[in-house]
Amino acid sequence: MSSEILNTCIQLINKKIKNEYNFIFFVNKQEMVLKKKSLQDLEKEIDQSISKNQNDIECLVIKEQILYRYLNNYKQAIQVISSILKKEEANIDARLDLIDIMLLFQVGKLDQCNNLLKECFLLDQNYWRTYVLEIRILEKMNVHDLFLLNRLSQNLNKFQDNFFFYINYFQIFSDNYKIDEKLSLKFLKLIERQYVFDFDIIRKIAYVFFNLDKQDEAFELLQQALRLNPFSFQIYENFGSRYRLNPNTQQKAIEYLKQSEKYNDRFQIIFLNMVCAYRNLKQFKLSNEYALKSLKLCQNDDNFYYYIIKNYFELGEVEKVIYFSQKTLKKFKNIKYIIKLCQRIQSAYFQNETGDYEELEEQIINSFNIKDNTKNAIYNLYISQVYQ
Repeated sequence: MSSEILNTCIQLINKKIKNEYNFIFFVNKQEMVLKKKSLQDLEKEIDQSISKNQNDIECLVIKEQILYRYLNNYKQAIQVISSILKKEEANIDARLDLIDIMLLFQVGKLDQCNNLLKECFLLDQNYWRTYVLEIRILEKMNVHDLFLLNRLSQNLNKFQDNFFFYINYFQIFSDNYKIDEKLSLKFLKLIERQYVFDFDIIRKIAYVFFNLDKQDEAFELLQQALRLNPFSFQIYENFGSRYRLNPNTQQKAIEYLKQSEKYNDRFQIIFLNMVCAYRNLKQFKLSNEYALKSLKLCQNDDNFYYYIIKNYFELGEVEKVIYFSQKTLKKFKNIKYIIKLCQRIQSAYFQNETGDYEELEEQIINSFNIKDNTKNAIYNLYISQVYQ
């Protein structure tokens, strides 16, 4: 994408959000845009409306979206959603908000999200937002990007010119491929056509800019997004994850990630970035604290087991390396990089003939369930893996 097109995109966005606070809500299966001076003014106005009429479904939906999207108060938002569904059981936006909360704050399980999504499809197969949440669930399931791009293409055929699908498509596409001039112009036209930008849309555009290696412009967009929602844990996480990629800004990354954790201590990607940032600083104990904390939220993410093993190895805690190696291999039998890590660590131990070697050798052989328990056989089998 040319610098000229990028600069034009930035100028368009700045022009549309200058001195304006745009709040996008999803009510009655429509996108509702409210322009207010501040979030406090908006919330006060909504609360006054609800106090006058507690059966005002439209205001109640806006209220619960303010609570979890802007204030990170997902528990109170769930209470409001429960109240809405008692009054209007088929309210699809409230149901979709519940799925959104479950994904953002890791409440419940993915199969529960899928069941709720199926109910939403039964209520209305033509509401575009249901398909947006479907993509979110598929991403959470670590479905391959090519499948996601194909699914998004289908959605764009069904809901032509839907900005939310387009920006998601560009995010995933730019993760994998270079955006050529033709796609660049398409991206610019999308920006021109979009009449309003809220914090989340700007955050997603910034993601594309990062992938285009336009770091300064992307950080500028994130600052704009943060101005529109200063409590967004996703924006702080985006800052942190990008700073983590620079070896010279690890501490800065941690500061942003801690701020993100402050607003949502259940957002797992924060922990993964913290684990990596502390490892980059060779603070393996702190890295492990976040890796272990993450297991309380999700015990099926192999990334954290991988780093736990590596951290305990760096800390020289042999028994814990053995314990988690055994546990991890049993849990993730077919994940090659986990197996390879365990092989590398095993080889490394057999090169260090310190302490009670025979006892250590027996422990490691038993933990990895290796049949040939001679030192030379194991060393010859795995030594080639150590320095890869």
